[in-house]
Amino acid sequence: MYTTLSNLILQSQASKPIAPKYPASYEQNLRKPLENWFGTKRNLFRKSRTKYFNSFVQKRNFVQKNVLDVMKSEPVESESVKFIDKASGDTQLLKSSGLIPVYKEKKEFGQVPDYIIKKAREKEEKARRIDEELKASLRNRDNQLSETDRAPHS
Repeated sequence: MYTTLSNLILQSQASKPIAPKYPASYEQNLRKPLENWFGTKRNLFRKSRTKYFNSFVQKRNFVQKNVLDVMKSEPVESESVKFIDKASGDTQLLKSSGLIPVYKEKKEFGQVPDYIIKKAREKEEKARRIDEELKASLRNRDNQLSETDRAPHS
C-alpha cells in the first residue's frame, strides 16, 4: 500500500482511544470516602460530578478532523510584502501602493471596450439605413423629363 505522511498521521490518530477507559474497581475506589489530613472522612468525588463529566465525552476525533481539513485546504496568499515609504519609517503594502504593474498584465489591456464597439456598430447601421431610405425616396419620386425624353419615339 502506498503510504504518505498524511496517511501515517491518520492511522496513528485513529488507533488512539477517544476517552480513557478505567477498570470498574478504580471508579469504585474513587467514590469511597477518603481520610484527609485532619482525619475526617469525606467523599472527594461526588457522583453528580462524575456523571456530569461522563455525559460530555465526545465521540468525534477532532485531531483527525483537523488533519483532513489542513490536507484539503489551499494555501493562503499573504499580502505581507511591505516597503518603507519615508525616512520616518512609514510602511505600506506593496500590492496596493500601485508600484507593481497589475493592470497591464490583464488580457483586456490595450483592447477597445465592448460598449464602444457596440456604439460604433449602431452608428454605422443608422447611417446605412438613412442612406438606403434617401436612395429609395430619390428612385420613387417623380422626375422632370427633358425635351428629348418627352418626344415620342418614332
